[in-house]
Amino acid sequence: MCTRVCVCVCVCVCVCHLRSETLALSVIAEKALPPLVAALGEETEDHLKSATAWTLGQIGRHTPDHAKAVSDTGVLFSLVSLEADTSSSEDLRTKCRRALKSIIGKLTHLPALDALVHKPLPEGVMKMVLEQVRVCVCVCKNIR
Repeated sequence: MCTRVCVCVCVCVCVCHLRSETLALSVIAEKALPPLVAALGEETEDHLKSATAWTLGQIGRHTPDHAKAVSDTGVLFSLVSLEADTSSSEDLRTKCRRALKSIIGKLTHLPALDALVHKPLPEGVMKMVLEQVRVCVCVCKNIR
């Protein structure tokens, strides 16, 4: 029950205000990510998992720091698993795919991307990860 309350609170916050990167950082600072990650694994209802996946995507989409904070929870593998699970609802699969795209698209921490590359991933997710690695490497070369 506590997990549901936490998910509901985080989703309400996200719906009302998460266009702000500062608010997303506040959600991270207040340690709301671990309960969201737990909810993704513990909830049995797909609509709650969908809301949680959406919330994680909204938090991680702002900056590389936001994306790293979400990635550091280890939730990316859970999102991949739910997206690939044929028993997941279409809405859950879509929300997981979009969350992965938002988070991976901002992730510049190469060790986090490297960890994904060395796992079996669906082709679409692997393409996202490899494209982000390419972008990060190109940016690093241009800085030098």
